[in-house]
Amino acid sequence: MKQRIFNILSFIIVILPFMATIGGSATAFAATKDTQIVTLHKYAFDTTSQALPDIENDGTDKAADITKNNNAKPLQGIRFTAYDVTENYVTSRKKGADNETTFKVLKDLKATDLTSNQSYDFAATDNSGVTSQELPVTSTVNGKEENAVYVIMEAASKGDVQVASNMVISLPFYEKDGTTPMSNVNLYPKNTLNLVNLDFTKYGVTGDNKVNPLAGANFVLKNSEGQYLNKTLANGVLPTFGDQVDNTDVAKFTSDKAGKVSTEQLFSQGLALSDGDYTYEELSDNATGTTVGNEKDLTVDDTTHHVYHIGSEAKKTITFTVNAGKITNVRSFDKNEAASTEKAVYNYEVPAPKKDVEKTVNDNGIDINAPIQYTVTENIPLDIATYTQFALTDTPDKALEIDTANTITATVTASDGKTTTVTPKFVKNTDGFTLDFFAVADAKAAVQASPGGSVTFKYSAKVKPGVSPEADINNEISFANNHTPIGNKTTKKIHTYGAQFVKQDAYDSSKTLAGAEFMVLNEDKTKYRTSDDNWKTYTEGTTPTDAAILKSDKTGKFAVTGLQVGTYNLKETKAPTDYQLPAKPYTDFKVTPTSFSKTTELKTIVNTQKGVLPHTGGIGIILFILVGIAIIGMTIVYFKKRQQQLNA
Repeated sequence: MKQRIFNILSFIIVILPFMATIGGSATAFAATKDTQIVTLHKYAFDTTSQALPDIENDGTDKAADITKNNNAKPLQGIRFTAYDVTENYVTSRKKGADNETTFKVLKDLKATDLTSNQSYDFAATDNSGVTSQELPVTSTVNGKEENAVYVIMEAASKGDVQVASNMVISLPFYEKDGTTPMSNVNLYPKNTLNLVNLDFTKYGVTGDNKVNPLAGANFVLKNSEGQYLNKTLANGVLPTFGDQVDNTDVAKFTSDKAGKVSTEQLFSQGLALSDGDYTYEELSDNATGTTVGNEKDLTVDDTTHHVYHIGSEAKKTITFTVNAGKITNVRSFDKNEAASTEKAVYNYEVPAPKKDVEKTVNDNGIDINAPIQYTVTENIPLDIATYTQFALTDTPDKALEIDTANTITATVTASDGKTTTVTPKFVKNTDGFTLDFFAVADAKAAVQASPGGSVTFKYSAKVKPGVSPEADINNEISFANNHTPIGNKTTKKIHTYGAQFVKQDAYDSSKTLAGAEFMVLNEDKTKYRTSDDNWKTYTEGTTPTDAAILKSDKTGKFAVTGLQVGTYNLKETKAPTDYQLPAKPYTDFKVTPTSFSKTTELKTIVNTQKGVLPHTGGIGIILFILVGIAIIGMTIVYFKKRQQQLNA
């Protein structure tokens, strides 16, 4: 074993000089090479969060470190030219300028100053932002070989990127040992983007001429060639454009709650747009050009958003010019669609109809069969001249029965308060009706003459029997117009309520009682509920034949439905078999919006069993009395004998 180790060590000692010779030969070969590869790494740096990084151009590869620590992204398609300025350098030094001063002068040169100098063009940077060129390491000046000096210049940009400063280098570059030429000289010209951001505000013009910020409007950005900006940036840096607006990659900018629209919504740093003209185009939600506003201040009741239609200039809502990262010449339209320079875009409200019922119905619900009066109001938009259709359609819930004749009169109120009574065309639908104002000449004229005004009409309905308590009973009113083909709708909800009960034994809650019967009375017991869900005057001590009778089932449960919120009474008219009616037959109860569905509000009503009485002719309690007397007598005799024994 020792001999083997000794042999291996001997071999290494012998071979080392040859290895050194091979290494020396490689160094000598590199030193005699007359060109050197220069590789440029082109990055865009995020200057919004920090200053440009200080990169030492010593020729070493720093790409991984730069991208990791400086949020740098490669720039594709950038071109460079290296100009041989060795003669310029030598001339300056011979005139007495030092090295630093000479390099500064060379750095400030322009391409027009070097038209007669030898030049070498780099290929455009690739997808990694990299380009390379092999450059001679020497240059002949006045018959003498000198170390080559170059000025590397970046070609003029399209305005989206700030051109990097010239770089002055002297070849060859050496490794850290100072004697071995680098196989690849890595250089990092520093660049920043000419970032721009145009923000503007989206407004909705309401029917009464008020202007409010409008959320939910969508825009796309077009260049002068009619192409649309994409969400995907080239290398995550430079914008790309496509021909199709419906492409999934097209960037869409949406107004926020304050109506603000900004390119920074999608591109946090802004955009490096090339010089030229750009236009924001507003997108509509459908073929008629409507957009839905989501601002809470612009809702009707709590169910329907106002709907706005886009202006006639939607294809060019805002146009602007970019020049070297500066936005100029902003053009837009004001709320009257006149030319403007304000950074704003306007939509026009398609007002939703408003439906009201009496306050008591809103707050307390409704009794079945009680009449409900609805009042419908539709604001007349300011741009009523653009409307070719103006109709209101009522669609009631199946639980509602509309009570109206085949005509309804409406009141048109102008913005100055002047009123006109009109009779629009009445069209009976399956369950509801439509009032068409533009189908009747005088009704159409009155509406068109009242921008900013309103139309109002009233009608009645009632809730049908059998409606589930606490369920929504909807009544929808929709505004049919040429701007919103699906109609701008408002739904008014009403409710009817009830309560549930359980009948059980007074002393055994597990024992539920079937067959108990009750009638329903109002709070002061002056009216009773009839079998057809009406109310009639009640006479104390009676059970009217038309009274609605509630009966407990085999589980002891029963319920009353179709009532408003309030306090009521149950009167027990028949007790369960083998049970007696309570001495006080009335039980008060409350109907609330949840008294039917919440088990915690289930009310319990109890009954007591009938007493057990002796039969006629029976001994009754005499037997119990005699037994008691006998026990007492026996006790007295016992204690007397005991006393005699003690005295003896």
